[in-house]
Amino acid sequence: MSGKRKRVVLTIKDKLEIIEKLEEGSSSKQLSLIYEIGETTVRDIKKNKEILTYASSLDSTSGLSKCKSMKLSTYEELDRAMLEWFHQQRAEGTPISGPICAKQAKFFFDALGMEGDFNASSGWFTRFKQRHGIREIAIQGEKLSGNETCVVGKAKKPCLFKGTETSTLPVSYFNQKGAWMDRSIFKDWFDKNFVPQVREHLTSKGLPKKAVLLLDNAPAHPNENVLRSNDGKIFVKYLLPNVTALIQPMDQGVITMMKRHYRAGILQKHMDEGNDLKTFWKKLTVLDAIYEVSRAWNMVKPVTISRSWKKIFPDNRENECLGFDEEDISAANLAAILQHTEGCENVDNENIEQWFEVDSTKPGYEVLTDSEIVRRVQGQADISENEEEQTELIPERHVCHASALKWTENLLDYLEQQDDMLLSEKLVLRRLRTTIRNKQNTSMKQKS
Repeated sequence: MSGKRKRVVLTIKDKLEIIEKLEEGSSSKQLSLIYEIGETTVRDIKKNKEILTYASSLDSTSGLSKCKSMKLSTYEELDRAMLEWFHQQRAEGTPISGPICAKQAKFFFDALGMEGDFNASSGWFTRFKQRHGIREIAIQGEKLSGNETCVVGKAKKPCLFKGTETSTLPVSYFNQKGAWMDRSIFKDWFDKNFVPQVREHLTSKGLPKKAVLLLDNAPAHPNENVLRSNDGKIFVKYLLPNVTALIQPMDQGVITMMKRHYRAGILQKHMDEGNDLKTFWKKLTVLDAIYEVSRAWNMVKPVTISRSWKKIFPDNRENECLGFDEEDISAANLAAILQHTEGCENVDNENIEQWFEVDSTKPGYEVLTDSEIVRRVQGQADISENEEEQTELIPERHVCHASALKWTENLLDYLEQQDDMLLSEKLVLRRLRTTIRNKQNTSMKQKS
């Protein structure tokens, strides 16, 4: 006769791990044995996924690993609105105090059309902080930014991709109705892209498979407890909110250099195509931009990344030369080139510098107004966003092997007729033609 099962109390972190393993294909029976709980308990945890996921967005650095349950607020919608607002204010470096939070809570209470005797007292505020693991609220600092080559668009498969599979793109592509990074996408990117790539890189270098990703406190970044590899060796740590803008490595020239390479590449593409500027901008697609973003990131030199750590590791010898290699993409050089381009004769250094810095003050994440926060917690969608998303989701055009081969041969014939084409360009197309022929033959054999 088997003894009575020992009562096991799971933390919220344990429950989130169970949900993740269920989604990966593990059975309730397997998980009940691993965690020493009943199968019914596993199924109950699955039913409570929404509440547990909400708990995972809390701001505690260690709360999930200790907390056994999630006590929800009496005014759940108000609680969600306040947490969204708090994340946004903190990310912007806006000073926050108890009275400011109380005033905002009263605004959301009225805006959400709630009924009852709500009092934004110090007791309510203390409970709000405890629920969400908030220890410090008096945060002051500059605006934050940061981000790897991850692109977020509105449509799952935009029509301008013309049948291109997102898995074959040189970036990690995700979709969100407003084309903004959010916590769900960030976690997906971390689990499916960042962790495998880091492991592959460390293996190739013969290094231990351990890494830490330093992040700022942008609202799109989830709690650090859910950003962790299965073995716990690759994980996230957040920089202190009030010093992030001063020491964040990506803010020390890396993002700036990538953007400069990107914009210089766009200008070069314009000059290579020989169109007038207006026609060029009309023809430029999201797919073009994605390839330019990938090229721009690859153009950032390792020494630029090394020097970006100078604020955290000031004694690093790589930091002795603090300047970045910007000579090739300086405003002066680009302005000089553009002055010989039709329609750009009057462009000067100041114009180029303004273009380089056009988005330097943008936060890099979705900033919601109070009204938008209210609509979001009430589950109301923005009509214009839905319309825009639907217009992009049109049927894709499938290109068969025979058509691709015909177009490639036509292009080769064209190149052979031109006197100024390089041999390397012709050889690339010839290799491409061979690949298409091979695919066509393989497909025909499979059908026969």
